[in-house]
Amino acid sequence: MVSTNEAFDGHRTDGLGYAAGDPPAPANPYGASKLGGESAARVAYAAATGRPIGPYTPAERAPDGPQLAIVRTAWLYGPPGDDFPAKIVAAAERAHGEGSPLRVVGDEVGQPTATTDLAEAIVELDTAAVEALAVVAEAAGTVPKAAMKYQDHPHGNQDCSSCMQFIPGKSASAMGQCNVVAGPISPTGWCIAYAKKRGARASFAARRAP
Repeated sequence: MVSTNEAFDGHRTDGLGYAAGDPPAPANPYGASKLGGESAARVAYAAATGRPIGPYTPAERAPDGPQLAIVRTAWLYGPPGDDFPAKIVAAAERAHGEGSPLRVVGDEVGQPTATTDLAEAIVELDTAAVEALAVVAEAAGTVPKAAMKYQDHPHGNQDCSSCMQFIPGKSASAMGQCNVVAGPISPTGWCIAYAKKRGARASFAARRAP
Protein backbone atom coordinates (compact mmCIF):
# COMPACT_ATOMS: atom_id res chain seq x y z
CA MET A 1 0.00 0.00 0.00
CA VAL A 2 1.41 3.42 -0.97
CA SER A 3 0.71 6.18 1.55
CA THR A 4 2.08 9.67 2.21
CA ASN A 5 4.55 11.63 4.31
CA GLU A 6 1.61 13.84 5.25
CA ALA A 7 0.78 11.28 7.91
CA PHE A 8 3.18 13.54 9.87
CA ASP A 9 2.63 17.22 10.63
CA GLY A 10 6.20 18.36 9.97
CA HIS A 11 6.59 20.03 13.36
CA ARG A 12 9.66 18.03 14.33
CA THR A 13 12.44 20.33 15.57
CA ASP A 14 15.38 17.98 16.26
CA GLY A 15 16.68 18.12 12.68
CA LEU A 16 16.03 14.44 12.05
CA GLY A 17 13.73 12.90 9.47
CA TYR A 18 10.72 10.81 10.40
CA ALA A 19 11.34 7.10 10.91
CA ALA A 20 9.61 3.86 11.82
CA GLY A 21 7.84 4.14 15.14
CA ASP A 22 7.36 7.93 15.08
CA PRO A 23 3.72 8.63 16.01
CA PRO A 24 1.73 10.06 13.10
CA ALA A 25 -0.04 13.39 13.38
CA PRO A 26 -1.59 14.40 10.05
CA ALA A 27 -1.90 18.14 9.52
CA ASN A 28 -4.63 18.05 6.87
CA PRO A 29 -7.58 15.94 5.64
CA TYR A 30 -5.45 14.34 2.90
CA GLY A 31 -2.96 12.96 5.41
CA ALA A 32 -5.78 11.94 7.75
CA SER A 33 -7.58 10.03 4.98
CA LYS A 34 -4.37 8.21 4.05
CA LEU A 35 -3.80 7.34 7.70
CA GLY A 36 -7.33 6.00 7.85
CA GLY A 37 -6.54 3.76 4.89
CA GLU A 38 -3.39 2.53 6.63
CA SER A 39 -5.42 1.70 9.72
CA ALA A 40 -7.99 -0.24 7.70
CA ALA A 41 -5.20 -2.21 6.00
CA ARG A 42 -3.60 -3.01 9.37
CA VAL A 43 -6.91 -4.18 10.79
CA ALA A 44 -7.53 -6.45 7.77
CA TYR A 45 -3.97 -7.81 7.97
CA ALA A 46 -4.26 -8.55 11.69
CA ALA A 47 -7.61 -10.27 11.15
CA ALA A 48 -6.16 -12.46 8.39
CA THR A 49 -2.89 -13.37 10.11
CA GLY A 50 -3.48 -12.99 13.83
CA ARG A 51 -0.44 -10.72 14.19
CA PRO A 52 0.07 -6.94 13.98
CA ILE A 53 2.15 -5.25 11.32
CA GLY A 54 5.57 -4.01 12.47
CA PRO A 55 8.48 -1.90 11.20
CA TYR A 56 10.45 -3.10 8.20
CA THR A 57 13.21 -5.68 8.75
CA PRO A 58 14.99 -7.52 5.92
CA ALA A 59 13.99 -11.15 5.52
CA GLU A 60 15.76 -13.96 3.67
CA ARG A 61 12.52 -15.62 2.65
CA ALA A 62 8.84 -14.87 2.65
CA PRO A 63 6.94 -15.70 5.84
CA ASP A 64 3.93 -17.93 5.34
CA GLY A 65 0.52 -16.36 4.83
CA PRO A 66 -0.67 -12.94 3.63
CA GLN A 67 1.84 -10.08 3.56
CA LEU A 68 1.42 -6.32 3.87
CA ALA A 69 3.74 -3.36 3.36
CA ILE A 70 2.67 0.25 3.87
CA VAL A 71 5.05 2.69 2.18
CA ARG A 72 4.92 6.40 2.96
CA THR A 73 6.52 8.53 0.29
CA ALA A 74 6.65 12.18 -0.79
CA TRP A 75 7.35 14.66 -3.58
CA LEU A 76 7.39 12.18 -6.48
CA TYR A 77 9.01 12.95 -9.82
CA GLY A 78 9.77 10.93 -12.93
CA PRO A 79 7.85 8.69 -15.35
CA PRO A 80 5.08 8.85 -16.40
CA GLY A 81 5.30 12.63 -15.90
CA ASP A 82 2.68 15.15 -14.77
CA ASP A 83 4.78 15.38 -11.60
CA PHE A 84 5.69 18.22 -9.26
CA PRO A 85 8.60 19.65 -11.34
CA ALA A 86 6.46 19.57 -14.50
CA LYS A 87 3.65 21.39 -12.71
CA ILE A 88 6.04 24.07 -11.42
CA VAL A 89 7.41 24.61 -14.95
CA ALA A 90 3.87 24.85 -16.33
CA ALA A 91 2.91 27.32 -13.59
CA ALA A 92 6.03 29.40 -14.30
CA GLU A 93 5.20 29.52 -18.00
CA ARG A 94 1.64 30.64 -17.26
CA ALA A 95 2.87 33.31 -14.88
CA HIS A 96 5.41 34.54 -17.44
CA GLY A 97 2.72 34.73 -20.12
CA GLU A 98 0.48 36.73 -17.78
CA GLY A 99 3.35 38.98 -16.69
CA SER A 100 2.83 38.00 -13.06
CA PRO A 101 5.22 36.49 -10.48
CA LEU A 102 5.30 32.76 -9.80
CA ARG A 103 3.71 32.13 -6.42
CA VAL A 104 4.66 28.99 -4.48
CA VAL A 105 4.50 27.90 -0.85
CA GLY A 106 7.54 28.77 1.24
CA ASP A 107 6.89 26.79 4.41
CA GLU A 108 7.59 23.22 3.27
CA VAL A 109 10.84 21.26 3.30
CA GLY A 110 10.98 17.77 1.84
CA GLN A 111 12.99 15.13 0.02
CA PRO A 112 12.04 14.60 -3.64
CA THR A 113 11.58 10.93 -4.50
CA ALA A 114 12.21 9.45 -7.95
CA THR A 115 9.35 7.20 -9.05
CA THR A 116 11.90 4.70 -10.40
CA ASP A 117 13.62 4.48 -7.00
CA LEU A 118 10.28 4.08 -5.26
CA ALA A 119 9.24 1.35 -7.68
CA GLU A 120 12.49 -0.55 -7.05
CA ALA A 121 12.01 -0.27 -3.28
CA ILE A 122 8.44 -1.58 -3.51
CA VAL A 123 9.59 -4.49 -5.68
CA GLU A 124 12.26 -5.25 -3.08
CA LEU A 125 9.63 -5.27 -0.35
CA ASP A 126 7.38 -7.48 -2.44
CA THR A 127 10.18 -9.85 -3.37
CA ALA A 128 11.33 -10.18 0.23
CA ALA A 129 7.66 -10.43 1.22
CA VAL A 130 8.33 -8.83 4.56
CA GLU A 131 5.79 -7.52 7.01
CA ALA A 132 6.40 -3.82 7.05
CA LEU A 133 5.65 -0.22 7.40
CA ALA A 134 8.63 1.10 5.50
CA VAL A 135 10.10 4.66 5.94
CA VAL A 136 7.38 4.58 6.80
CA ALA A 137 6.32 2.57 9.57
CA GLU A 138 4.28 2.89 12.58
CA ALA A 139 3.28 -0.10 14.57
CA ALA A 140 0.38 1.29 16.55
CA GLY A 141 -3.06 0.41 15.28
CA THR A 142 -4.64 3.74 16.21
CA VAL A 143 -3.55 7.33 16.75
CA PRO A 144 -3.82 9.41 19.97
CA LYS A 145 -6.78 11.79 20.12
CA ALA A 146 -4.56 14.86 20.40
CA ALA A 147 -2.73 13.98 17.18
CA MET A 148 -6.04 13.85 15.30
CA LYS A 149 -7.40 17.00 16.99
CA TYR A 150 -10.31 14.97 18.35
CA GLN A 151 -13.09 16.83 20.17
CA ASP A 152 -16.26 15.58 21.89
CA HIS A 153 -18.54 17.93 19.96
CA PRO A 154 -19.41 18.23 16.25
CA HIS A 155 -17.65 20.35 13.66
CA GLY A 156 -20.48 22.08 11.85
CA ASN A 157 -22.70 19.29 10.54
CA GLN A 158 -19.91 16.71 10.77
CA ASP A 159 -19.71 14.25 13.65
CA CYS A 160 -18.41 10.76 14.30
CA SER A 161 -21.82 9.11 13.92
CA SER A 162 -21.76 9.91 10.19
CA CYS A 163 -18.07 9.10 9.67
CA MET A 164 -17.00 5.95 7.83
CA GLN A 165 -14.30 5.26 10.45
CA PHE A 166 -16.71 5.22 13.42
CA ILE A 167 -17.65 1.91 15.10
CA PRO A 168 -20.98 2.53 16.93
CA GLY A 169 -21.60 1.54 20.53
CA LYS A 170 -24.57 -0.45 21.81
CA SER A 171 -26.98 2.43 21.24
CA ALA A 172 -27.13 5.58 19.13
CA SER A 173 -25.92 7.71 22.05
CA ALA A 174 -23.38 5.24 23.48
CA MET A 175 -19.63 5.71 23.20
CA GLY A 176 -18.10 3.83 20.29
CA GLN A 177 -14.68 3.24 18.78
CA CYS A 178 -12.77 4.41 15.73
CA ASN A 179 -10.56 2.70 13.17
CA VAL A 180 -8.17 5.65 13.36
CA VAL A 181 -8.41 7.37 16.77
CA ALA A 182 -7.56 5.58 20.02
CA GLY A 183 -9.88 5.35 23.01
CA PRO A 184 -13.64 5.69 23.49
CA ILE A 185 -15.26 7.90 20.85
CA SER A 186 -18.44 9.95 21.23
CA PRO A 187 -20.95 9.75 18.35
CA THR A 188 -21.14 13.55 18.62
CA GLY A 189 -17.35 13.92 18.41
CA TRP A 190 -15.18 14.94 15.48
CA CYS A 191 -11.56 14.81 14.31
CA ILE A 192 -9.58 15.71 11.20
CA ALA A 193 -9.90 12.14 9.91
CA TYR A 194 -13.63 12.70 9.35
CA ALA A 195 -14.85 11.11 6.13
CA LYS A 196 -18.60 11.00 5.54
CA LYS A 197 -19.86 7.48 5.00
CA ARG A 198 -21.99 6.84 1.95
CA GLY A 199 -25.68 7.47 2.57
CA ALA A 200 -25.08 9.11 5.95
CA ARG A 201 -27.88 11.37 7.16
CA ALA A 202 -27.50 14.67 8.97
CA SER A 203 -25.23 14.69 11.99
CA PHE A 204 -26.20 12.96 15.22
CA ALA A 205 -26.33 16.30 17.01
CA ALA A 206 -28.55 17.84 14.35
CA ARG A 207 -30.98 14.91 14.49
CA ARG A 208 -31.34 15.29 18.25
CA ALA A 209 -31.78 19.06 18.19
CA PRO A 210 -35.27 20.28 19.14
